[in-house]
Amino acid sequence: MSVLVPIAPQSRLALLDVCCLGVLAIRLPSLWRVREVRTTAALLVLYSTLLAASALLHGLPLSNLIRRDYGAVFLVVEAFGIYALLREGGFLRQALLIVALTIGISFHYFYPTDERVLEQPIKFLLGIPLGVFIAVSAAILAGRSPLGRQVSTLLLVAYALMCLLSGDRSVGAMFFLTAVLIHLKLGFVNTRRYKLWYPLVLVGGLVLAIGLSELYASLAISGAFGESAARIASYQKQLFGSLLLGGRPEVMINLLAISDSPFIGHGPLAQTPKYLDAFALLGIYEESYINEDEQVLYHSMLFTAGHEAGIFAAMFWAYLLHKLTFSIPVVIQLGRRIAPAVLPFLFCGIWNILFSPLNSYARWQVAIGVALAFFWVEMHRRSIQSGAPRSLPVRNEKHTSV
Repeated sequence: MSVLVPIAPQSRLALLDVCCLGVLAIRLPSLWRVREVRTTAALLVLYSTLLAASALLHGLPLSNLIRRDYGAVFLVVEAFGIYALLREGGFLRQALLIVALTIGISFHYFYPTDERVLEQPIKFLLGIPLGVFIAVSAAILAGRSPLGRQVSTLLLVAYALMCLLSGDRSVGAMFFLTAVLIHLKLGFVNTRRYKLWYPLVLVGGLVLAIGLSELYASLAISGAFGESAARIASYQKQLFGSLLLGGRPEVMINLLAISDSPFIGHGPLAQTPKYLDAFALLGIYEESYINEDEQVLYHSMLFTAGHEAGIFAAMFWAYLLHKLTFSIPVVIQLGRRIAPAVLPFLFCGIWNILFSPLNSYARWQVAIGVALAFFWVEMHRRSIQSGAPRSLPVRNEKHTSV
């Protein structure tokens, strides 16, 4: 259960990394036959190479490169290790593995490497583990009972509302969206045609996300979620006319930097005066804070990659984002019992890649989400081959129905 407790309180290397390295030493030959594993490894090499080239061209210290590249490398190690374990069993094994990982993440409350974990534990650490633990417990207890699944959905809605009322917007949104999708059963019965419809699903998902964001903004500003939420939503809405962009103004600076140097970038953890000054002009933070915090411009894994090493480096994160989004309808259709526990990690992975820096907590959440996405993408492929689109294939090569 303590698989995610750091080796030392301030160390970035966790026991999860060591465990996953051990799993890969045994399972890598079989994993290498999976298309997603080979593609991810190739894109990681591309990302690391471009990051190194950008650091060299801009004369940045080696420590900047190591600190930035470390997170991406071990995210992949963790994702591959967890994915290897997921491939070994069915519903119960997947549920227990998810529970073990969430408990491990929760242990970091006692070993925080970020003060905000103690100030806002739901938002910065415990929100996803606690909600997923509730979802897994409900899924196990409900079994295949329709009534049990309805109770599970109501629990997710109640937890989402609790998070929204306490100001933990992103966590609340993930679990609310999970409950809505499961209740509406927005999965694909005909998995053979899903790839053709996927672009429309992607656009529809984007429209839904923007719509829910604007709905929340209206409710929050009206005072539905308390005075603090109303004040924050009103301020962020005024910045760029959108709650999403207003909540992550760093992305606008990243886009400016990418347009200036789309192929080379500006180097890992670069503190370019032009972009620091542009960020200061927004008036969001004090200038002293902007000059002191080396991560102040980097609040998105995807856009940070483009800022630091160019658009081709961002392809690594874009690919992971693609697999996370692609797997959502697949999970709803093929893994209905486990979907309440899987979907929050998929949404969390999407959110973190788009709107979070690559710190240790976000890295673990994305790694778990990517591992689950790879597993369900593989199940999608197997369901097509078996000609059984309504359910997972029967036990085959150590796979079982979930």
